[in-house]
Amino acid sequence: MPISALGAMDNPAARLDNNSMSAFRDADFLAIMMAELSNQDPFEPMETSKLVENMQKLQELANTRHESFRNDLRWAQELLGQTVTVNQAGLSEEEARNLRDRGLNPDVGFDFVSGRVESYRVVGEQAWIHVNGKDYKIDNVQRINPDRSSDHNLEIANNLLGFFVTFSEDMQGDRGGGLVTDVQWNEAGEVFLTVDNRFVDYNAITSIGLPSNLSSDGDGDDGSGDYTPPDDD
Repeated sequence: MPISALGAMDNPAARLDNNSMSAFRDADFLAIMMAELSNQDPFEPMETSKLVENMQKLQELANTRHESFRNDLRWAQELLGQTVTVNQAGLSEEEARNLRDRGLNPDVGFDFVSGRVESYRVVGEQAWIHVNGKDYKIDNVQRINPDRSSDHNLEIANNLLGFFVTFSEDMQGDRGGGLVTDVQWNEAGEVFLTVDNRFVDYNAITSIGLPSNLSSDGDGDDGSGDYTPPDDD
């Protein structure tokens, strides 16, 4: 079945034609019923009531699957632009190749990946979200990660003026420290501190402490590292 790419302004859940979907399911049921009638033992035919009961169960199952599909579409649309954590798909080479043949780019593995949902697609009756250039089943979403508010970060950073902070200088974990003397932010909303004449990303701050002249803990240290900022999440 062709893949339909759905954008942020599109609402496929609202556009689904219930009549056409119902007609499709009715056609399936008719085919199943004809197969049931053709394959039954002519000497011991199935009772009409039993046949009707079986068809009702199939109808209920189809309705449940269809409603689940519609809910997945609504959820996929709500996730657009949000940051999520998804788990990779443990697929064989053949399974991954089949998905690529259908226009998807699966992320094969057994790890977790975080990123922003850029778009989503529908293959058959399965919704897939697109994150960091890869496609993931909607069922693989493990967590929605709230984005940090730049305004919130700026408010917290302003309250750090005059405080002693430590910060991570590089990926190896080396740290620096000093007094916060200024707070700035750029056009992208990123917050930066001036710490002893050094420009430091707010997100690099690892601990906060009172300067020595304000410390009241009586232990004679400078108070640095006494407090670690909570996770903004």
